[in-house]
Parts: sequence; structure tokens; C-alpha cells
Amino acid sequence: MHPPIEIDATALLSSASRVMACGGLIAGDARAAPATVLVPRWAAGDAARRAAGALGARAIALGTDVTAVAHHLRTAALSYTAADERAAGRFRAMPRTDAW
Repeated sequence: MHPPIEIDATALLSSASRVMACGGLIAGDARAAPATVLVPRWAAGDAARRAAGALGARAIALGTDVTAVAHHLRTAALSYTAADERAAGRFRAMPRTDAW
């Protein structure tokens, strides 16, 4: 038999908040990056502009993915808390016996 899983929902919610903030910073910084200005227009400059655009898009996607992980952590913490509350409610609803 496996030991029960113990979850600290408060710590998990706190972690989710920090992860969400991190995801927001990653995506926000990528969105706030200045546009690439190339003067004069050289072939290498065009390649650098395309690379910068692709990197910015990947950074935004990464920030979005990190934020999604934070949502999953928050959902898990709330689900564990709800399950604990349901179990506690079932125990409270059980008839008490003093036969012990």
C-alpha cells in the first residue's frame, strides 16, 4: 500500500502565484522589446531582424506556457483543498458512537 499524499495547498498556491508572475515577466518583456531598426539595410541585418522576431515570438509563447503551468498548479491546489473539505464533511456527518 502506498502512503497518502500530503499536499500543502497554501504553499502550492503561493508557488503558483510566483510562477504566474514569472510567466508574465517573460511574455511582457518580450512584448516590450523595441523594434529592430537596421540602417543600412544589409543582408545580415535582415537575418538579424528575422531572428529577433522569431526569438520574441518564442519568448511570448514561453511566457504563455509558464502562465498555463501556474494555472494548473492553482487548479491542483484548489482541487486538493476541496477534496479535503468534502472528506472532512463526510466524517462530520458520520454518526458518533461512544461504544469505544
